[in-house]
Amino acid sequence: MLSIDEYLGHVHDELLNKDIKKVFVSGNDSADLDSIISSLLFAYLSHTTQESNTLYIPIVKVPKGDLELRPELKFVLTQVGLDYRKLVTLDMVSEIISEPTDIVLIDHNQLTAPFATESWSEHVVGVLDHHVDEGLYTEAPFRVIQMVGSCVTLVLQHFQVKPTSPWLTQEMAHLAVAPLLVDTVNLKWDLGRTTESDVQVFGILQHKLELVPEAFFKSIEKVKSQVDSMNNYDILRRDYKEFPNVNGYKIGTSAVTWHFRAWVEREGGAEAISQAALEYAKERELDMEVIFTAFDHDREGKGGDYRRELAVFVVNPELMGVKESLETNKDLQLKPMPFDNRFYEQGNIKMSRKQLETADCQIAFSRTCKAFRAVAMDKRSNAAWVVTRYGSRFAIYYALLSFPSQCNSQFVQYLIHSGAFIPRYLIQVLIQVYGKPLDSLIKQSETRQRRSSFDTVDLHLIFPKSIQQLPFDGYASLINYGFKSYGKIDIFGNDLVEFLEHESSCQALIHEQRFFPAPLTGKNSNYKHVLRLAQSSRKSYDLIAPVFDFDPLARSSLWEAILLLLFDEAFRSGNELSKEKLAQFESINHVVIPHNGRHVKLIGPLTDQQIFCQVFATFFTRYPVGYCQQQTMKKLLNLLERFVSPNFSIQLALEHMVQASIGRSDTIESVNHFLKGH
Repeated sequence: MLSIDEYLGHVHDELLNKDIKKVFVSGNDSADLDSIISSLLFAYLSHTTQESNTLYIPIVKVPKGDLELRPELKFVLTQVGLDYRKLVTLDMVSEIISEPTDIVLIDHNQLTAPFATESWSEHVVGVLDHHVDEGLYTEAPFRVIQMVGSCVTLVLQHFQVKPTSPWLTQEMAHLAVAPLLVDTVNLKWDLGRTTESDVQVFGILQHKLELVPEAFFKSIEKVKSQVDSMNNYDILRRDYKEFPNVNGYKIGTSAVTWHFRAWVEREGGAEAISQAALEYAKERELDMEVIFTAFDHDREGKGGDYRRELAVFVVNPELMGVKESLETNKDLQLKPMPFDNRFYEQGNIKMSRKQLETADCQIAFSRTCKAFRAVAMDKRSNAAWVVTRYGSRFAIYYALLSFPSQCNSQFVQYLIHSGAFIPRYLIQVLIQVYGKPLDSLIKQSETRQRRSSFDTVDLHLIFPKSIQQLPFDGYASLINYGFKSYGKIDIFGNDLVEFLEHESSCQALIHEQRFFPAPLTGKNSNYKHVLRLAQSSRKSYDLIAPVFDFDPLARSSLWEAILLLLFDEAFRSGNELSKEKLAQFESINHVVIPHNGRHVKLIGPLTDQQIFCQVFATFFTRYPVGYCQQQTMKKLLNLLERFVSPNFSIQLALEHMVQASIGRSDTIESVNHFLKGH
């Protein structure tokens, strides 16, 4: 059996031999560590395990000179005794690619230049990839497209790697583990890039490893980040992917293992980087160039953490809308950097170039990267992401609202092991609602719908309906966990009623029972005490506030409490506010606007503005026609505009209500009268 080094020598010896059957094994255009090593291992293992004399040629999709731009590649190959200059690069095969031959795609699933022709398409004999499935080459003998962290995982699974496999040498294990660690960020579940398959393959490789994985990972990352000596042009082309036809546009993306502040400091300002990016885009005739940075500040010994940044350079004015949609995209959580409005800090570090595919910017990114998943498809990674994103107090409730059918016993355990805990109140509600008929709730919903006389979405049914989809073993695990956590629980009790009706109990509920005021029941949904809590004890309020970012019924009830507070004031004869009222009204925005990097992203079909419109319209149906005079409505709306500043325009929301006739006729008439005189 040849070693990998001997195999590469054999490939070079036979490269121009016209009498031998050849199969190209092509990595992707970025030629990163995962792509290069995955294609090399696939070609080597195909040669080692086959009985024919077919020559499998692993192709690195860059010119030979560009290998110098990848110091981490040289480092890893040197560690296992390989000479990186023996790799087969694109310019080395220029003489033998004029006629199509069989080709295997590794770490991508659509042919790119110089193979992007119909004649080459007919010769695709295999695909192993973990990016967006383009739906091509479906007749290939093997075709595996699976969302794993590293493509090396798919390669080794394809060859059914086992600890006893004769070809699993120390050399191969050290080579394979490098991209596996890099692409999963040292197998960190909470970053949403690790799957069970990656962990299983790593476990097999461990039998042959004679290195410390974490130390090896840090060494690779340290070498990989040493780009500060490169010029701007080389930095941009070092890890570059081009997408020639994204809905008719040509998009380029450069991944950089550095951070903008240091880069800007080196250049003496951001303009030099911007100019280099625009020149690079024009040279390649791009409509847009995007720079993605990923950097671990701890590598500099500064004790920092893992960060991502983004810069967008639009050449074609038609794509300015894409830049704007990125800025407002809640999944990315972009924050403009102070030195240039084209550079952003990225709040959501789980969104990498591979994962960035959102509805808002689909026109420009639908084919540039791995399918956007809020998290990796693996359940364990999913659980870790939910806990990281929504916090240990809210993770279980969020999962029950969002994807209840997936919350089986195993997933519940993953949530708990990732740090999630369950409030006592949620246990009470689960026992009282799970498996029970919904007839009475549906009748109440129908009554509310008839009373409103206009179409609404009944948010009261979301949780009861969701919870009926919860697998029984998941339900049993939650109940068991709840009783272990709290001991004796009054299953007929209701901590929400206690919270809303007895102010003296709220602190103990929040701090000892991990309480938050959701899910709402039909018994009590008056959130006026929540508003008082935000004013009197902001720290305690902030502990429960995240539920209003994702639970549509909780958000709806919050809006209702705000309207009720302002409506009571609008009925007063005087116009001057007392100091107490003024302080209370000024605290409303702390409730309406999320803080500490949070965003309102509600589960279900409605946006925050749509919920506001629905609440406003239905609010007045509890009163007889004519109860709210135009003068009272004017005062209410003035108070609303003065003290409430959500992430949408109150005035535009009111105009939409009038135009769409959302509400009772007398309410619409009063609002319209206010808008005309405004």
